[in-house]
Amino acid sequence: MELAQLGQGVAEATVDKYRVRHLPPGRGQSRSTFLRNHMDGTIACDFFTVPTATFRNLFVFVILHHGSRRILHVT
Repeated sequence: MELAQLGQGVAEATVDKYRVRHLPPGRGQSRSTFLRNHMDGTIACDFFTVPTATFRNLFVFVILHHGSRRILHVT
C-alpha cells in the first residue's frame, strides 16, 4: 500500500514470496509432536555461573539428553 502511494509497482509474486502462510488446522506436526518424535536424538546444553559463599564464581557447563533425561556432561 505504501509503495503504491510512492508510485512504485509491486508484483503479486513478490508479495506472495514474503507473506506468512499458515497451515490449515490438522496439517503438519505441532511443536510438541515434533519434540516427542525427536526426543531420543535431542540434547540441550547450558552455561551459567554460580556465586559461592567465598564470593568466587563457578562456571558450569551442562549437557542433558532429552530422551533419557540424564545429564551427559558437567564441567
